[in-house]
Amino acid sequence: GAEEAVAEPAAGNPEDPREDEVRVTRCRRPEEATLASLMVPLSSKPPKAMGIGDFLAGRPLAWCHDGKSKNGEFVLQAGGKVGGDLAGWKLTRWKAKGRHIIELDDGHGGNRHTLVFNCARTGYVVEQGGQRGFVGD
Repeated sequence: GAEEAVAEPAAGNPEDPREDEVRVTRCRRPEEATLASLMVPLSSKPPKAMGIGDFLAGRPLAWCHDGKSKNGEFVLQAGGKVGGDLAGWKLTRWKAKGRHIIELDDGHGGNRHTLVFNCARTGYVVEQGGQRGFVGD
């Protein structure tokens, strides 16, 4: 199947983006639908995969400004709002931009930060800088 580029830690635990280096890896996309799968009545088809925004909404996300140590926490709230420490840092709005990408900004399109999540959606790297983070419990 086709693949999509995402950031992943280079060494150690692949679920933890707090490692020293980041490499780009590929997530496998789901296989294409077959004709037989299209013939199944709608009521028995599996539900569509959850989007990244729905998957992460309401879950605590750690912010590691230096890329290693947690120094803040935030939550993606309903209506595209950001709660927690990032709101105090003028990052008040979020938007899903892809299967593994969340974009944060100041509510007016400024101070933009693009979070690229790993395939498992358990950690991220900020595209514009060295910041990283992970999904809390």
